[in-house]
Amino acid sequence: MPGYAAPIGTTDTNAGTAKSVSAQISSANSLITIFTATEKTRVNSVLVSNELGTILPVELFVYRDEGEGMDYLISKTRVLKSHYMVLPLVSGDTRVTPTTVEESINDRMILTEVVLAAGDSIKARCPVEDVINVTLELKEGIR
Repeated sequence: MPGYAAPIGTTDTNAGTAKSVSAQISSANSLITIFTATEKTRVNSVLVSNELGTILPVELFVYRDEGEGMDYLISKTRVLKSHYMVLPLVSGDTRVTPTTVEESINDRMILTEVVLAAGDSIKARCPVEDVINVTLELKEGIR
């Protein structure tokens, strides 16, 4: 199976509890918290679904509790029906290549897994309320 080697000394790379979390962006142009980690967590995928039927921009942020406690833009995309913003990384994966010149904000780029420490959050924003659903597939309690 393609993939990447586990760090030296790691005995159980599948440790943790799989979980799925879904939330709707319920306020226009406001950051909505989708998930807050209570322990070290790996976000394997983020699927954004649009119920409206017209293309809408969606921005994905990570809030780092450590240090200044700021929200960082990690990806943005335009969604007609549904679109993955985060997917697991496999060997030779070409989906993570930027498609525009604006690499500094990962415009329309599919990210690989995101690791959250306890207290960190995943947040999302859209200019229209109650039409965008965000679904996270994650694993809590990783090492």
